[in-house]
This record gives sequence, structure tokens and C-alpha cells, in this order.
Amino acid sequence: MYTFGKNNDEGQLGHGDLEARGVPELILSLKEAGEKIDKVECGFMHCVALTSLGKILTWGRGTKG
Repeated sequence: MYTFGKNNDEGQLGHGDLEARGVPELILSLKEAGEKIDKVECGFMHCVALTSLGKILTWGRGTKG
């Protein structure tokens, strides 16, 4: 999965840091874990992904659930 954006203040891009990305960049931790993403939903400061193995992964701001 690739993400990019000018705001990554809450880690919502999923790269393990708070750096903005101007071009799409592969989320290495997903690749290294061998996870295949089937579905993804992103909000204002968070993302939720469902893997092919049925795992639910989240990252970014988690203040409202």
C-alpha cells in the first residue's frame, strides 16, 4: 500500500514517522510483515485497513475510538 500527503501530524500516512510525503511511498512495515491489504478506509487523521488474513490494522490519530 502506498500513501502520501502534506499533513502527517498524527502518523496517518503509516510510515512510522511524522514526515509529509509529496509522492506516493510504499508502507514498508506492511510489505515486511507480508500483509496484503484487501480494503482501506481513511479519515481526517487516521486509516483503517483489512488484510487478506482478516486482521484489522489502524494508524494515525486514535482519540475517538
